[in-house]
Amino acid sequence: MKSRKKIACFLGDEEGSFVIKVVILAVVVAAAAVMIRDGFAVYYSYRDTNAVAHEAAGAAEMEWKQNKNDFTARDVAASYCQSHGLVFDDFQVLNQPEHGYQVTCSTDVQTRVFYRLPWFKNLIHRVGTGSAFDN
Repeated sequence: MKSRKKIACFLGDEEGSFVIKVVILAVVVAAAAVMIRDGFAVYYSYRDTNAVAHEAAGAAEMEWKQNKNDFTARDVAASYCQSHGLVFDDFQVLNQPEHGYQVTCSTDVQTRVFYRLPWFKNLIHRVGTGSAFDN
């Protein structure tokens, strides 16, 4: 009988249940807000990492057009990634029909909750790859 009384109190049959409902609602809204914020952080880092890698490849291609040197193009791509807060991972010279570069950068997303949850661990480390070719 006592457990029924507790449930009835929570559902609003006795005084004080309104405050409990407000507190529970506030906790649920706060948890949802943190999860949504982490989701946006992962999305924006994914988008930005790919964009920066593509722009770094473009900057390397522009350097190659001026100096025809792959080593200085690699340095330009590395400094471009690092100036945007990313880790420069890989640089490949692509000699397909035309000269080009492929740049890979990575970053770790700063989240509040996702890094603690094992099923979200693979979302934390973002890797972006971009290519640019001589046109």
